[in-house]
Order: sequence, then C-alpha cells, then structure tokens
Amino acid sequence: MTHRSSNQVLAELKSKLVGLTGQVHGLLLQMRDEVIAESSSTPGGRRGRSLDQFKEFVGTLYDSADLPVLGMGFLPVPDDSARIRPQWWYQQPDAAKNKVGMKPLSVAPEPEALDFYDIVATEWWRNAVESNRPVASGPFVDISGTNAYVLTFAQSVRIDGELIGVVAVDVTVSTFQSLCQNDLLDLPRGTSVVNPEGMVLATNIGALLGGVVDMNTVPASRKKPITRTSWVVVTT
Repeated sequence: MTHRSSNQVLAELKSKLVGLTGQVHGLLLQMRDEVIAESSSTPGGRRGRSLDQFKEFVGTLYDSADLPVLGMGFLPVPDDSARIRPQWWYQQPDAAKNKVGMKPLSVAPEPEALDFYDIVATEWWRNAVESNRPVASGPFVDISGTNAYVLTFAQSVRIDGELIGVVAVDVTVSTFQSLCQNDLLDLPRGTSVVNPEGMVLATNIGALLGGVVDMNTVPASRKKPITRTSWVVVTT
C-alpha cells in the first residue's frame, strides 16, 4: 500500500491503460500501412499476391515494442483464391538460442481444412470491420496453442474503400493484470477493470479473475470510464 489518494491512484491507472492502448494502436497502424504499401506495389493491385516483406517487418516491430506482445499480424479477407494466407506470428521461447522466437500461426481459411479458423465470425474481426478505428475486444482463449487468455486489438485494412483484411495484436490478460496490479491494490477491495460487457480484465480480488460484473447493479458513482478506451474501472 502507498500513501497516494484514491484519485491519484485512479489517475495513474488510467494513464497506464491509455498508454498501453496508444502503444498497441501504434503497432496496428504501422502494420496496416505496411500491408497497404506491399499490396499496392504488387501485380494485381488491391489484393496483391504476396506480402514478402511483411514477416521481416513484424520482426522489427517485435524487437522494438516496449510491451510484451503475444502475437500480431495480418489476417486477409478469405476468398476462393486464397492468394494471401494469414500472416500472423506469435512469440515462443527458444531455449536452445536463449531468446524468444517468432512462430507462424497455423490456421487455414478454407472451411474444409482440418485447421480451419473462421476468422470473419470472430468478435474481434467484426468489431474491427465495423469501425474505422483501432478497437479492443476480449478476453478470448488464444488459438495459437498457448491456452492463454488474450485481449485482441484490431484495425481494418482498406484500399480505396475495399476491405482487404484486418491487422491485430494479442496482449495476454496476465500482462494486463500485471500492468494494473500495483494500482488496483491501492484502491478499495473489489475494484476491477472490465470491458463493456463487464468481463473482468484485471482486479484486486483473485476470486473475480475471469468473472463477469453485472454492470446494471453497479451504481454510476462506482463506474469510472477510462478515456480513449472501452474499459471501465468499477468497484463492486
């Protein structure tokens, strides 16, 4: 516990979360611009037939990111030609090389495939496509096999108004909890950061982790929206 007032703690917590959002949005916008640049410069124009330099570009983003990111990349609009496969990599420790390596996500956009992943049916895809801004969704169970709960930040990618796909970044809920924890411990017991549906993303009571807060039962005085995000600090 510290000697900060509740208002000071809340302000610092909000600042951290706005900062996190800003960092992730920066990654999304850089990936979006790279996809547009590569797609526009290849034969076929809008849909471009390859993203040959995108993996290297994502690697540089991983190296320069100031926050732990589990996975990020570009998911194209599925089509019959399947010209561009999902361009997504997640971080995996490489004990032999004593570093973290990039491992590609192995999913297929074809419904008949054994590893089919229905991208367009996901909440994060729908939210990104419906918005012209970066959006945060989740938590979800990570599909790369880590079994981690993640928050997915996503941004639609369009060329001349045509949707060509979505760029996205996954941040684990454990990373989010760690970022919030010290501040939450200095706030009243039962304080949590929740998404618009009341799903708990971080809290100072272990029993609430992974739970849902009924927002209809929380007085307005105990709801503190975090500006420039979709999250709310609530005390139950």
